[in-house]
Amino acid sequence: MNAANRKNLRIVGFMLALFCALTFGVARFYMSEGLTWTSARIVNTVFYVLMAGLSLLMMRLSDYRFKDFGVFFFSLWWQLLVGFGIAAAFTVIGMLATGGYVIPTDWGYLVPSQILTGIAEELFWRGLLLKLMGELLHSKRKAVPLNALLYGLWTWPLTHSWVTVILSAFIGLAFATVRVEYDEEMGIPGLAFAHILMNVF
Repeated sequence: MNAANRKNLRIVGFMLALFCALTFGVARFYMSEGLTWTSARIVNTVFYVLMAGLSLLMMRLSDYRFKDFGVFFFSLWWQLLVGFGIAAAFTVIGMLATGGYVIPTDWGYLVPSQILTGIAEELFWRGLLLKLMGELLHSKRKAVPLNALLYGLWTWPLTHSWVTVILSAFIGLAFATVRVEYDEEMGIPGLAFAHILMNVF
């Protein structure tokens, strides 16, 4: 393994270990007695700010440009349009699968929190980790199923639902595939937009 891939492996290992540990910690906190909505919201916000910030920091410390991780804003309208299409497709599939749609009530918290969640998760999973996994495996396409599987399993501590794990892995597979196959056109902004719309609606 060359020096560049050793560095990539250290970044991937560190970030996965850190956020898996933090996810288990957050899950235990959510299950604790005396939990209030305010404290849960604060923990959730800190968690995703940390995820976004550290993802950007690791991108900066790597041997690649932000553009290589999908952090670019050219073709932004096209990215947003495709993101809307992806979100619409998954929302319809979700409504058909669950038999309905629940109208959110707490829009004041829901929208900003899901904007943060969508941006942070896309920077981490389809930005930083997908790129570095592709380098380690010497193939971006080989990294897609592994990335999707880990993304699905990552939801287990918070949901304890294999249905959620499978659905999340499927969504992760679709998002990672779009990112890899349209590397020059579809970046993190478009995927984050899709992610936000799906989480809100």
